[in-house]
Order: sequence, then C-alpha cells, then structure tokens
Amino acid sequence: MAAVFGDPRFLVRETSTGVTWETLLHGEQGIGSIPLTIAATVVAQTRVTDILDKGEGRGALIYTSDISGIGYR
Repeated sequence: MAAVFGDPRFLVRETSTGVTWETLLHGEQGIGSIPLTIAATVVAQTRVTDILDKGEGRGALIYTSDISGIGYR
C-alpha cells in the first residue's frame, strides 16, 4: 500500500508528454516509512528528475524522487 502514495504514473497520462502510459513498465522502487496515526493526512509529491531516452522503439527511463519530505500533517 505504501507504494501507492505519490505514485508518479499518473503524471505521464498528460497527453502533452507524448508518453503512451499504457505501455509503461515499472522497474524499481524504494520505500521508506514512518509510523502514521489514524488521524494523519499523508501528503506526497513526486518530481521527475531525469529522463533517459534509449532511442526510437527502445523506450526511456524516467527517474523520479519524492519531494514532500518525511512527515505527515
């Protein structure tokens, strides 16, 4: 469930990116966590930090990072 918070896949649903999101392959993800209270509101933001185009028909690597910091409100 923690992997769902701040999931960047929906960023590439923007038609202006030219990305065919249906063909995305999720390759790797690391997760850190802290205890949450029942009343917590989790805030997550993701930033695209780099894109490596591997060439026509070969796909690309999209690197992202969490920019929301550690904590909750």
